[in-house]
Amino acid sequence: MPFNRIGKHRQSLNFNEFLTMRNNFLIAVLFIILFSGSLAVAGDEENDGGGFPQPFEEYGIGFHASLEFEYRTEEGFDDTDDASSSTTNSDSATLDLEFGYQPCDWFKGNLLITWDDQTPLEIDEGFVTVGDTETFPLFLTAGKLTLPFGLLETSMISDPLTQEIGEIKTYAGVLGVEWQGLYASTFIYDGSTIDGDDDGRDLKVFGAGAGYLYQEDDVVFMVGGGWVENIADADSFSEFLDEENLHLKDRSPGAVVYSLLEYGPLTLIAEYVAALEHIEVIDEDDTVDLGRSEAWNTEISFSHEIKNIEVTAALTYGQSDSLGDLLPKKRLGGGVTVFPRPYLKLAVEYLREYDYSDSKGGTGDEADIVTFQLGFEY
Repeated sequence: MPFNRIGKHRQSLNFNEFLTMRNNFLIAVLFIILFSGSLAVAGDEENDGGGFPQPFEEYGIGFHASLEFEYRTEEGFDDTDDASSSTTNSDSATLDLEFGYQPCDWFKGNLLITWDDQTPLEIDEGFVTVGDTETFPLFLTAGKLTLPFGLLETSMISDPLTQEIGEIKTYAGVLGVEWQGLYASTFIYDGSTIDGDDDGRDLKVFGAGAGYLYQEDDVVFMVGGGWVENIADADSFSEFLDEENLHLKDRSPGAVVYSLLEYGPLTLIAEYVAALEHIEVIDEDDTVDLGRSEAWNTEISFSHEIKNIEVTAALTYGQSDSLGDLLPKKRLGGGVTVFPRPYLKLAVEYLREYDYSDSKGGTGDEADIVTFQLGFEY
């Protein structure tokens, strides 16, 4: 089976095209700064980032909404020789509606409904949690949720490479404990069907994680790790297998380690996700070895308030291996996010991606991506 990334559509940049992408990014950053400054001058009230009134808060009912518009332009690697296809523009809109209900300290429920212009309205998450770790360390969570596997933190618009191959959202049950900064959990979840099993999915896949969280004044430190019975249950892997009509030959366990340090306005993140065994799939009657996939990501961000406007600047760098169908070999970039008024978010991001070599299913070329985002958060 040939190794060609799904949706690969980028071509080699010439120098003038690269300068155009870079200039677009710098112009966007300048626009955000000037626009935010004008809003700050227009009103002197404090931007405390608070939400709209919650009329049912006294009954334990909370509500959160997020509406985001994105415009992305890409120039870079492609399998074709048509230079006219070197630039790709796309836009998208996403709406998230989150409802929470907590009638007492030891019970709460969450429901997250998501809509975007590619998929219909769907329940993205829906789960209940029993337990109050302030008084007793044990808790139980069940429903459709994102598994506690990995850090899943970023100040960029795009997800880090580690989240791309490590995020697993499915029906699960989580039994956890939190005590004096220490946390641990074990979970059972709805995993992918292995070739030869009955059709469908079943609760037969396990995982676990543990870590330590320290918080004191303006210092936050977190370090942890996790293990999952089948790393190919990650959302990106599952979509890839479905689109290519492939089936897993067997489960491949995976592991993650991560750390986070916040010191005042500065945040440092490091994360590594890897399959512990080679991932093998069945393509018709043939067995295809996808390799021992892995990815790591580092990020540094700095947040500061200027005239009551919160500004965050971030830089990221990451690499992957044996993921030529899904991710770039290397990615680096930066972004700026500002909250010029309560509920309003403006962001711009620039990424440079390096493809895998020809021998590993790539093109050996580079891609430049600029993303603009306008968001409303309540």
